[in-house]
Amino acid sequence: KLTKLQTSEIKTLLVHYFKKQAIASGRTSGPIEYIDEGLAKVVSDVSSGTPFWCTAIAKHIEDKGIEEFNRLLRDSGSKNPLNVLILCRLDLLPSPAQLILKHACVIGEHVTRDELETVCPAAVAANLDNHISELITNGFIYSVDDISFCFHNQMIRNAIADIIPPR
Repeated sequence: KLTKLQTSEIKTLLVHYFKKQAIASGRTSGPIEYIDEGLAKVVSDVSSGTPFWCTAIAKHIEDKGIEEFNRLLRDSGSKNPLNVLILCRLDLLPSPAQLILKHACVIGEHVTRDELETVCPAAVAANLDNHISELITNGFIYSVDDISFCFHNQMIRNAIADIIPPR
């Protein structure tokens, strides 16, 4: 049975994540400087100790900086900070990838390449494989097999569904 991570485990996860990113990019400094018990506690509170969301938060801090993460928390108000984080990550995607996610969201939890190709505009469908790869790389979906995909997390699908205007 999976259990939620404790604050000390989240701190270790964050340190490991940022060290790995620093090594991969050849940097000698970065967000690792900000990791303390306070940050680990905030990440624990926001993520409820779920490793997937701890890593997503770490990626957000890596990409946007600790100040932007703190702003996200301040500005989320009564909204779930994870939903705000998902939407921030969504905003970083090019428009065609966002459109694919919205279509996938309407189709369901499990979606095939053929379904996406059918519902997407021709210009988007022409580069569908590249956009799908980008969505996988950014952790929105994962590949079940060569032709079908699922949302990486139900919360991702729900957050995207919430911004789709009703017809």
